[in-house]
Amino acid sequence: MPTIQNQKITTWLLSRPALFAVTSFGLIVIGALLCGLLDITSLVWIGIIRSLSFFVAVAFLLRGLPPQNLDRRSFVALNNIQTFVVGMAFLISTLLIAANSQQIILQLILLETTSSPALIVILVVAALFYLYLAGAFIANLYAKYRRVRAMGVSMWRIIATAPFGFAMLWIPGYLLPEPTKKAPALDIKSKSFASLTDWIIARPVRGGAALVILTLLSGFFFGFNAILMTFAMALVFAIWAWSVGPDRLRKNIGGAYAITAIGVNIATWIAIILFAIFATAPTTDVNMTISDTEQTLETTM
Repeated sequence: MPTIQNQKITTWLLSRPALFAVTSFGLIVIGALLCGLLDITSLVWIGIIRSLSFFVAVAFLLRGLPPQNLDRRSFVALNNIQTFVVGMAFLISTLLIAANSQQIILQLILLETTSSPALIVILVVAALFYLYLAGAFIANLYAKYRRVRAMGVSMWRIIATAPFGFAMLWIPGYLLPEPTKKAPALDIKSKSFASLTDWIIARPVRGGAALVILTLLSGFFFGFNAILMTFAMALVFAIWAWSVGPDRLRKNIGGAYAITAIGVNIATWIAIILFAIFATAPTTDVNMTISDTEQTLETTM
């Protein structure tokens, strides 16, 4: 699918994630009301209804985002601003909550006994805020998908890399230079942000440094264990690009490289499943107490 010009950053970063927050919250509330009206008390069914409400909102979000592929400049600009906003918003909110946790708990208790409408407003605002962050994160994933599709990787191979091998595909979309044939798909209104983006993509070292900084920032949102996988995928990409050359990798990224990413994903899933099996497997207690030992000795004597 070809790229299309005049996509707006605000669509990806503000309007659609905000609409997702409102839609998902509304659907979850409707689901809760239905559970009450139908007298559904099973936690399993309540979880299914909530999950269904959330995924319906995700479908609306994806349907509202631009369906066209992204060139490198547009993707770098979009990924940078999305990751920065989501990471900083989550970090600042977490620090504020941690620094004022006791006061927040006390105020919530007081509100519950004295002013329940105020408590409801606070909880609704907090829910909408974190649902917005979730929507911005989903939009970022979709932008990465559109960038990988622009590089010639099939939809099914992209899906088969989720979640652990996906970074191995989108990282080349961020770092690999590409010939400029058309105007960028994303319309960057800010001249300073456009200049910063051009400065980052002008040199591989700058792009790599920007990617490292943003990945570390995203660790506050995804967890630092998750970003270790991203760095591992970046290392695989660097070795591959050094071995075959960036031009050859860019032209054939949908071939052996994508298949390797699928293999990494499958291998990681197998490792996680095996770890879970062995971690939860019952162990035989071979320790004997002193009294058991004495009884054994008396019996043998």
